[in-house]
Amino acid sequence: MAQRTIRLQVEGGLHARPASHVVKLGKKFKSRITFRYEDKEANGKSLLGIIALGADEGQTVTLTVEGEDENAALEEIASYLTGVVGE
Repeated sequence: MAQRTIRLQVEGGLHARPASHVVKLGKKFKSRITFRYEDKEANGKSLLGIIALGADEGQTVTLTVEGEDENAALEEIASYLTGVVGE
C-alpha cells in the first residue's frame, strides 16, 4: 500500500474537469485508488465519488493506492493534483 497526503493545487479543486482527469489517470492502473477528505472517502475511479468529496484548491486530501502498480499510480495522480504536471 502506498499513501500520501497532498495539498490540492488544481484550480478550483476537485470539480468536474479535474475529477474527470483524475478518473482517466486512475483507470490506466490496476490498483485500487482511494481519496479521503475530512470524514469522506471516495473511489479514485469514480467521477461522482471524487466530486462529492467537495475538496477545494489548497485543501489537503489523502491518496491511498493499493495494488501491483501502486507506486506509479500514486506518483502520476499526486503529480497532477499538486500541479507538477499539467493536463
